[in-house]
Amino acid sequence: MDLPVYYVKESSDHTYFEFDSVGKRGTIRKYVQFKQYVDKQGDLWNDHFYLTLGDIVDKKHIVNRISDNGDIIMVMATVTRIIQYYLTTYPDRIVVFEGIPDPETNINQRNHLYSRILYRHIEEFNFLKIIARIGGEQTGKYFELTPFMTSTFDIPEYEIFFISNKTAIR
Repeated sequence: MDLPVYYVKESSDHTYFEFDSVGKRGTIRKYVQFKQYVDKQGDLWNDHFYLTLGDIVDKKHIVNRISDNGDIIMVMATVTRIIQYYLTTYPDRIVVFEGIPDPETNINQRNHLYSRILYRHIEEFNFLKIIARIGGEQTGKYFELTPFMTSTFDIPEYEIFFISNKTAIR
């Protein structure tokens, strides 16, 4: 990957990372954390780990915030590098990643933004095996899946990203 990334500090168990976003609003401390994934029905998925991306403000972790620091490409490149490192450390795990809907409108514009960035820079991020749920029916713990880059790519339909070293997930 040739995109620049920020310097990252990590926890000893490689599940928590921090870095400084530097841009038009100054320096904003960011964090990435991986926690075991629990779906909306409350079911725990043993090999799936949810990625949380947020800001640290006054020692508080804030998820529902758009920083608008003008460095989203570098932030996404840094997060992608963290995911790559995490999956190298834990090769049997699957990372679950999604934007958080705006609390006022419940519209998930972040997923649209993340999709656009990943699609626009697909050559830079092609080492990730990104599989996403696109509409479809959920049956138990199995989803209708499609590779990230397809001929029928439709950015607004991406609801959740599954990122893995595996070729198939459940």
